[in-house]
Amino acid sequence: MKPRTTVEFLDALKARYSLPSDYKLFKFLGVAQTTISNYRIGKTYLNDEIALKIAGHLEMAPGYVLACIAEERTKRPQVKAAWHQVARALAPAVLVFLAGALGA
Repeated sequence: MKPRTTVEFLDALKARYSLPSDYKLFKFLGVAQTTISNYRIGKTYLNDEIALKIAGHLEMAPGYVLACIAEERTKRPQVKAAWHQVARALAPAVLVFLAGALGA
């Protein structure tokens, strides 16, 4: 599993909880409507609190979600590469968790 982005996490939430619009998504997450818009256009990224909330809703390892978002946030190539490695290392744990949750 490759590291995911803010938009991918938002879309996964919408799909999992059958949220038909970003309006429903911002209500679901308890954030301002402009916050979701800013996430979508890349003006801002998930903060750690919202990333943890999303991890819980998606039943993903919190460390994986935090690492993905940290990679996305940083502009420094060396730091980005380090977070990418962390996210990829945590991805198998996410897959095992999801397989268990799905009864596979």
